[in-house]
Amino acid sequence: MASTEEAYTNAGSWKASGPDALGGYVYEKSGELTQILPLAGQEVGIPADAPYEYRARAVTLKESGEVLYRSNWCNPRAVLAKGAGIRDVVENAIGTAQILPNAVTVENLNVLAKNAVNNFVGGTKEGWETSGEIVEDAGEGLPVLEIPADDGQAASNEFDVLPESICEVKFGFRIVGGESDDGVIVGLIPGQTYRAFAYDAEAKGWKEKEPSRFFIEWHNGAEAAKYTTYILGRLANIDDCPPPRYSTPAVPVYALKLVAHRATALYAALGSTEEGAALRLICPQVYRRGDGRVVAENIYARTLSAISANLGVVSAGSTRRSRRRIPLALTRFLTCRTTSSAWETTGKRKTLTAAQSTRRETPNTCILSPE
Repeated sequence: MASTEEAYTNAGSWKASGPDALGGYVYEKSGELTQILPLAGQEVGIPADAPYEYRARAVTLKESGEVLYRSNWCNPRAVLAKGAGIRDVVENAIGTAQILPNAVTVENLNVLAKNAVNNFVGGTKEGWETSGEIVEDAGEGLPVLEIPADDGQAASNEFDVLPESICEVKFGFRIVGGESDDGVIVGLIPGQTYRAFAYDAEAKGWKEKEPSRFFIEWHNGAEAAKYTTYILGRLANIDDCPPPRYSTPAVPVYALKLVAHRATALYAALGSTEEGAALRLICPQVYRRGDGRVVAENIYARTLSAISANLGVVSAGSTRRSRRRIPLALTRFLTCRTTSSAWETTGKRKTLTAAQSTRRETPNTCILSPE
């Protein structure tokens, strides 16, 4: 029979030469036979399950290999070659054409964004320029990058921030073996121009400050600190960024905007002269905002409870309650609820009884038609 490796490139590879059958033959003593076979349609890029037929017969051999006895061939046995091996997946042998409707079901579907930098959880510092080493942090329960004071700095691999993109940056750190005046800075690599923004909690918005390349400047203390802030492309709007988040408000945290460059990298450093002091960088992450979301023209769910979320403010053309057939035409912000005796709207703080249910109120319109 044909070499199984040929099946991926030669659709006729099963037609090996042999004295007893068109498809060739093979001796098998274990009672099991595994063979990789060509799939139907693989030559045109739409491989599909392919049927084959096998025949078998018993053969008795001498030690010398001479045949003592051959039985007759059995009746054909049908088999189905299915493109389901790991190599088929890697080689793109399985595509949409091979997935039947409703064939893929999951208990939970997680759509995750891709981290642009190595976060050390895999136990390596690949992509980071530093003399630091990966150590297990007992407080965090995961691998972290420990940067000794005599080197004191680390830079990640470069990643792109597209002009209109906003990236969410998460990082944590702690100082070990240091003095009280030792400090940490975390930001972006030098040699580029950045604009910096500070969040004004009272005004509930970002305000530009003097140019800087640091998210935080000189944070000290032995406790672990964790921050979430943002990197903006040169055309992105700072008003589109939510407030920063932090575990301790000991020092302000800033958002940074690229001015001319598109590629940048994270940078962290420890300022300390204490022998044995080190900076532990905890799980740095860079995600482009919007990645990980599911965008669809139409999502059908049997019940709204199938979606677990805080819906917040929902804009809708109309909603309908199926059992009582109550259409609600929503033109602006409107909240409706039912009681045993009346329909109530909070849009204009007006109660509509059943007799008033056909009356339209603007600008908040509620059309009620109970049956």
